[in-house]
Amino acid sequence: EVIDAIRADNPQCLIYMLSVFPVTQAVSEYHDYVTNEKIALYNQYLQQLAYEKEVFLIDLAPAVVNEDGVLPADSGVDGIHLNKTYCTKVLDHILSHTVPLIPEEEIRAAETETDETA
Repeated sequence: EVIDAIRADNPQCLIYMLSVFPVTQAVSEYHDYVTNEKIALYNQYLQQLAYEKEVFLIDLAPAVVNEDGVLPADSGVDGIHLNKTYCTKVLDHILSHTVPLIPEEEIRAAETETDETA
């Protein structure tokens, strides 16, 4: 419904969906509802939706996973949410897999301004 609403307002826009990246192995083993297996299944659904709706899906996993295919333990404090270093990796990945609408320098300048005010 969201994709349809966006297209209704702007039929020529490019729409990108982002995959869900894995969690740490410890989180996946501890939680019943947040597991890497469920995330992989959800990403399959997103891939199918992207195909059906003819939108782009960016797989975020390559930007953040370790050699075991899971989120590294040092990626954040809870094994689910990313720290600044890994958020930057995700941003770099997104920028390298999308069509730029504004110069990357402006994006980086805004990122620097946010750091200075924080």
